[in-house]
Amino acid sequence: MGTVYDRRVRVGTRLVHERVLSRQDIAAFADLTGDRGAHHLSDSAIAQGLLVAAVPTKLGGDLSFLGRTMRLEFLLPVRAGERVRAEVRVDELVRGRHGWDALLTSRLLNQDGELVMVGEAEGRLSDAVVDAAGQLQRFRARAGLDDHCSWIDVVNAVARIPYGRTPDSAPDDTVALWRGTCSSKHALLRTLLAEGWPERPVRTWHRVFQVTRTLAAEVFGTRAAAAVPESGFVDVHTYLTVATGPEPLRVDVTFAPRMPWDGVDHMPLLCGEGFDVPGGRFPNRRKRELVALHCDPAVREPFIAALSEPV
Repeated sequence: MGTVYDRRVRVGTRLVHERVLSRQDIAAFADLTGDRGAHHLSDSAIAQGLLVAAVPTKLGGDLSFLGRTMRLEFLLPVRAGERVRAEVRVDELVRGRHGWDALLTSRLLNQDGELVMVGEAEGRLSDAVVDAAGQLQRFRARAGLDDHCSWIDVVNAVARIPYGRTPDSAPDDTVALWRGTCSSKHALLRTLLAEGWPERPVRTWHRVFQVTRTLAAEVFGTRAAAAVPESGFVDVHTYLTVATGPEPLRVDVTFAPRMPWDGVDHMPLLCGEGFDVPGGRFPNRRKRELVALHCDPAVREPFIAALSEPV
């Protein structure tokens, strides 16, 4: 593979790198770091954890990624002579003052296809490697909007996109497949507003709330309500606030409103009462953390599937 990535990246871009970790690699790493644990230098040598973790950093180097923090989980040992495959995904991109705040997630698999390490890295990418131009233009063309449309027109157009999951929850996927969930549709809207109306700062929020059959019937319809157990369940809903004056306006584009939104008052949130959590620098990661902490996937997944069924 080349030493420099020759295309610009966007949310959802995947990079792959493979190599064999040899006994010589393990010995050289031991000389470099002083990590001479017996399990590394025995006949059945196990690669040092940081040597294993260094395999996907080759891909970060291709992007001139400036790392800030890394989180790693080692699942299986990698022995001398094994081929490993690193898969890195650009999970989130947020424009900052000096380039782009980036969240990269990684998976490392051995030659048998077993997962040996997962990780994520926060850092910065430069404008030179991020494909950010033209997203608003592509959306306008897909949504049938002209070049003079307002940001309110864009909000209503995103709201009209049918509800449904996409493979990567990336803004480009939502436009290409013309479907999205509360997470992916609001990620798309945030990207579009940042490109076209940077003077209107946008924040992502997540609300943790209790879904009841009554609430589901009122907000989502009888089919979704039928997927709610009698005792209800906890879900996490995503929405935005947009700075338009003294008080930011709440915007919820999960489903299309009955009448187009006029941009004067808050849009109604398509969820129940609960507590709100800021999305932070990387809203998708915060959403995954909240779902893992509060939600039961055995109950939540059938409900989302019911929402995704075409009417």
